Amino acid sequence: MCEYAYATRFDESNAWFVLPLSSLENGETGEPLAVINTAVLNPFKTGTVGIIEAGILAQADSRVAGIIISGAQAYRLLRALDHR
Repeated sequence: MCEYAYATRFDESNAWFVLPLSSLENGETGEPLAVINTAVLNPFKTGTVGIIEAGILAQADSRVAGIIISGAQAYRLLRALDHR
């Protein structure tokens, strides 16, 4: 089993964001097996979606890609395309 939580809170002058956390439990006993900061997985998730899109939409002989995102997501997408 896996649970996912993401929390936000707004007050008069601030927005508070809590890192997304996932927990993994044994499906039979409910024993906790891991708690994961899933924010570190976001670049991989974004890269995965982009590579699936590229595989479906790009021509087979494509050699150039335009990436309109930044930071870690762009890096992971570029890495994924490089290994396609």
